[in-house]
Amino acid sequence: KKVRVRSREGEEVPWSHKAARRAQTLNNWLEDTGGDGYFLAPTFPSTALRTLAAICDEQGDGVGGGEARGSAVATLEEIEQTARRVLGGAHPLARSLEGSMRLSREAHRAREASNA
Repeated sequence: KKVRVRSREGEEVPWSHKAARRAQTLNNWLEDTGGDGYFLAPTFPSTALRTLAAICDEQGDGVGGGEARGSAVATLEEIEQTARRVLGGAHPLARSLEGSMRLSREAHRAREASNA
């Protein structure tokens, strides 16, 4: 059974349970609701949700190349910038994304350095 996440456009993007458990907000929702229905993610476009699901699915498995991760980090940077522009830099979601992006960039640089 897949976890259904509804995007800004209203599209349902399926996530594996493994990916949802690795995304803290989705994990909390699963614990609270048992995964009944769908999770609303109205600030995220469906393309971003698919990218996030793929990242969470492969996280820690050693799957996927550095190029794919670099592309994912670039997509997340766009999401962060959009959140700051739409919500304002002081909004809790924008601040959370900023911190997440900082960690993502650091992790990406560390992976690139270890693969060099």
